Amino acid sequence: MRGYSTGIGSNPHGITIGDFNNDHILDIIAVTAGTNQVILAQGYGNGTFGNETSYTTGYNFNPYAVAVGYFNGDNWLDIAIAIYQGDHIEILLKTC
Repeated sequence: MRGYSTGIGSNPHGITIGDFNNDHILDIIAVTAGTNQVILAQGYGNGTFGNETSYTTGYNFNPYAVAVGYFNGDNWLDIAIAIYQGDHIEILLKTC
């Protein structure tokens, strides 16, 4: 088993997998309530992940859960994030 750090105090709450860059290799998305981020780690196809990219959801949003799907029908996976503070959902549409 291999672990991946999301950072000190990040408090990860949700994780999901999907092919977010259409390279036919699974990637990982995690949401961190402590640092208000969505973290994408690209899969290498051999059980390891890297090239992490972080996106900030907004100050004190506390993202709590994440789901993926083809929400706008363009064959790119989109991301839905449940936001604890403010009781709402953010939709991140992947358009290219």
